[in-house]
Amino acid sequence: MTTQPASLHGEVLNLRDVITFQGETVKELKQAFHDSVDNYLEFCEQRDESPEKPYPGKFIVRVEPELHKLITGPLLDDSPNGAAVMVEFFEEGLGLGFEPGRNLRS
Repeated sequence: MTTQPASLHGEVLNLRDVITFQGETVKELKQAFHDSVDNYLEFCEQRDESPEKPYPGKFIVRVEPELHKLITGPLLDDSPNGAAVMVEFFEEGLGLGFEPGRNLRS
């Protein structure tokens, strides 16, 4: 039986690009994270590309006041969560059938 040190690892989420890091201690993991992000930024600079930013999961859509009223009217009547209704609307419109935690890249 061999004993191997425990390894910690992580990945920057919500990017199309993949940035991973690992270490055997929290201190090493933090340093590896910073090194990986620095390497990613250097890679983007070498390719003359802008680094990708994580998607925060929210965005603002500006609409005419009349449309805003039409959209929110039914939500105020009987829906406790207007955001959930809008997410379902987008999912259906895009044909995603989104499930939380599912990777949309696959």
